[in-house]
Amino acid sequence: MSADEVEESIHKTFGPAVNPILTTYPAGAFAGPGERFAQIVVDGLFSAGEERDRLALAEHVLVFAYQSCDPRAPEPPNFTDEQKALAIQIGRYWGNFAATGNPNGANLLDWAAYSANSAPVQLLEPASSGGVRTSPTEAYQAEHKLRFWESLK
Repeated sequence: MSADEVEESIHKTFGPAVNPILTTYPAGAFAGPGERFAQIVVDGLFSAGEERDRLALAEHVLVFAYQSCDPRAPEPPNFTDEQKALAIQIGRYWGNFAATGNPNGANLLDWAAYSANSAPVQLLEPASSGGVRTSPTEAYQAEHKLRFWESLK
């Protein structure tokens, strides 16, 4: 995408909020216009929307928030050993959750429930990208500029 295409797409997607968005996500902070647009979409549509949904659901049920990212994910699948290990770990979390309503179990990093007072997000990544770990509330919110997106409502 060109810089002009990015600005046009941001305007079409976010309307009158285009100027504060472009200021918050300056072109110089990204390797190219496509990366800039991708980060804006991830933060503004996905992460901010998930945050609202999690908070609403956490008023009624246990919520376990996660983010999964593998920058080297193969297509078609031809997994490395570390990707296979991650898949096994994620499968154990999902299996525990399906069986008990809680993903935690033996030999797994503790996964804290999400609430209005504490909103940790479990990062599910291959070891070379940081591995499975917990992102504290403030770190996750800062990474995705969630307070900024909330201010646009």
